[in-house]
Parts: sequence; C-alpha cells; structure tokens
Amino acid sequence: MPFLLLLLGWTASRWLLVKQTYGPQRWIFGDVHYYFSELANEKQGGEALKEYPEANLWLLRVIDLFAPDNQASIEQYYVGFILSLDLLFFALLIHRKHYLAGIFWVLFGFVVGPIFLTRLDLVPGLLVGVFAYLLARHPKVSAAFLAAATMMKLWPGVLAASLVGHWKSKQSWLRIGVFVGSMAAMALVTITTQGFDRLLSPLDYQAERGLQIESIAATPFIVLAATGGGGYQIRYAASKSFEITGPGVDTATSVASAALYLTVLLAAAVVLRRLFRHTWRSSEAIALAMVLIVAVLVTNKVFSPQYMVWLAPITAVILCFTPNRLAKINAVVVLAITWLTQYVYPGNYDSLMTNDPDFMPTLALATRNILMVVLLVLTVLWWRREATAPVPALDDQASEASTRVN
Repeated sequence: MPFLLLLLGWTASRWLLVKQTYGPQRWIFGDVHYYFSELANEKQGGEALKEYPEANLWLLRVIDLFAPDNQASIEQYYVGFILSLDLLFFALLIHRKHYLAGIFWVLFGFVVGPIFLTRLDLVPGLLVGVFAYLLARHPKVSAAFLAAATMMKLWPGVLAASLVGHWKSKQSWLRIGVFVGSMAAMALVTITTQGFDRLLSPLDYQAERGLQIESIAATPFIVLAATGGGGYQIRYAASKSFEITGPGVDTATSVASAALYLTVLLAAAVVLRRLFRHTWRSSEAIALAMVLIVAVLVTNKVFSPQYMVWLAPITAVILCFTPNRLAKINAVVVLAITWLTQYVYPGNYDSLMTNDPDFMPTLALATRNILMVVLLVLTVLWWRREATAPVPALDDQASEASTRVN
C-alpha cells in the first residue's frame, strides 16, 4: 500500500509539473530551445554551449538524433527524457522500502517548479544522488558516478573529498583511482572529439561572471535596491543571467569568489586530515558530501534556481540511510528553500528584476538565502556528529561494512 500511494503521489506531482510547464509558464522552454538551437548551429560549423562541459551535452546529442526537427517535438522528447530519469531515481529510492525518502522526492516535485523539467542540472544532480546511494554499498562503483557528474557540471568534483580514507587503506586508493580514471577517460573523449580548449571553456566562462541577483552575497544589495537604495542596476549579462551592479557589489563579488576558493581549500584540508587520522565510513562520507554541496551554493557568486536540483537528490538519499533527527530537519529546510526558490523564479522574477514596489519576491529571496545559511550550519552539525561517532572497526573495509543499511 505505501508503494502504491507513493507512486500515485509521484504521478500527481509530475502531472502538475508538466501542466504548469506547458501552461502560463511555457516560456521557460526557452532554455530547451536554446540547447538544441546551439546544437543546430554546431552542425553549421559553429560552436555549441561552450559554457557547459562537453560531457553535459552527450545526452542532448542523443535526444537530438531522435527528436523531429521542430520545437514541439523537441520539448516532448526532452521532458520525456527527464521524467524517465526522474522515475528511475524514484524507483531506486523506494525499492528497499525507504518510504521517507520517497515521500521527500514526491514533495520535492510539488514545490520545485518547471525548472525541474527544462534545465540540464538535473542530470548531474541525479548522478550525485546515485553516487551517495551506492557509497553505502558499492563505494568504488559510486566513484565512477561522481566522476561522470563532475565532468558534466564541474562542481561535484569537490565531493571527491568524501572518497578519501586513511592513506594505508587499499579501499581508499581504489575509490580515488576509479574516480580519477573515470574522469580521465571522459576528458580524453572530449579532447579527442572537440579539442583541448573545449575541455577548459566552462572554466573561462565561470571566471567572467559577475554577482547574480539570487546569490547569497547579492542579498543586501537586492534588498537595498527594492527599498529605494540608489545606484543599483540589474542587467542581463553576457553570462546569460541577471547580475547586479552598484556600490559595494565589486567587493561582495570578490568576497564571494574568495569564500568559494576557501571552501575548496577547506575540502583539501579535510582530505589531508582524512589521509592521516580517519577511518572511512559511508555515513560520515555522505554527510560530508552534503556539507560541501551546501557550502558551494552559499559561497558561490551565482545561485541559479535550478541549483536546487543539485541538493535534492542527495537529501533524498540521506533519508534512506540515517535515522538522525538533524538529517530529517535538513530535508524539511530543503523543501522550504525549494518552494521559496520557485516562488521567486519563475513565479515573480519580473518583479525582482524591475524593483517593483511589491516587496514580496525580494522578501522571499532574502528568506531563502537566510535559510541556506541556516542549512549550512545544520549540515555541519550533522556531519560533526557523524564524524565523532564511535567507530566499531579499525580498517576501512570493515568500517564500511558496519555502516551498511539494508
């Protein structure tokens, strides 16, 4: 009975998503049209989506082979593809009766909005979710999924810190070896088919971006702009996102960039500590991965609405493997943040861009960003609990076996 109710809930939530996407907010399909128009331009000798890693386009290229060359068919094929991946992930969550995780994933479908169906970010997000799921049972296989996610979107690379155990552990080096080897193989495919410059083009694109209006660092300036503070302008930038300029923004952008680099350095410091003072356990590794994702979102100068699909899959997986109360609280906070995100975009984005007298979108955005900082604190507390829990075994392999949950 729980299985049937969850399947009914998934069906209802996705039906509403499709109805919403094909309804008044159909304009959001502009992203999908952009992807395939870029592929069409490539066929004429141009370049396609250089802001995305090449591996992120492989699935688009497969869809392009089969979809008829008209906008309606492309939309249908793309949505069908996304929903198929979504259903497979849902099945993964509940096939061992992890019903709480299934409930979270169904509810996420109700609150996420149409970006779930129209952006590329869901694919690496789901790969990170599968990585976290397999980490508890097949950690070496999970490393390959993390490598694929990294080559598709770059940011998952920081999660490799969660693969590292003691330097004397053979299992640790096997996990790391699979991760590095899988990335190298995918990079070689990109270099062979597209050239070395194509491998680096997404890095050049990110370096040139300004402060996006939805980022944590932009929050005070958006509030000032909405309440009559002078000197602030919102513009559609070359980065294909809306950025804010004005007094203090350049400093905030530099601080955000430095904070993101600091996050990477802290991840490196965690790796060093784990090499010399750590017995690897999947429960602690998953908690660390969650911390790193939230930290990347909080410190980034860019926080596009679709980034919530980076966070939701691993949150669902965590509910499969831990009874910890903090982890459940985190899941509720993620749902609240996701709802506020879709309220801002696409629901009220015009008001935010034009400094409309309606202050509610700005308030929603500020609340969302405050909750993201709260979520970072909560995830760090949960990770510390997992990291300081008694370890029943001294070797990596036995320690891993002790944390498996069927």
